[in-house]
Amino acid sequence: MFLIIAAALLLAPSLIAGAGEWIAFQSDENGKADKSEIYVMRPDGTEVRNVTNNPADDMVPAWSPDGKLAFTSIRNNHSQVLLMD
Repeated sequence: MFLIIAAALLLAPSLIAGAGEWIAFQSDENGKADKSEIYVMRPDGTEVRNVTNNPADDMVPAWSPDGKLAFTSIRNNHSQVLLMD
């Protein structure tokens, strides 16, 4: 059951940009378990890119209808929603 829910979340429309060109996700892949970054990758798993490489804790990515990537970031002890082109 967990795998099905995880797969559904991974493929949620807000995580897939435009015509399915990019998938956005958060990960602590950088080796720092207490700090997440936002990554994008192609649907086939290639071209994984860290798009928020900074000291802040970045999470909850979502694509806006016009194709911009929004995410939550904790900076200066305040949670903010940021938008990148």
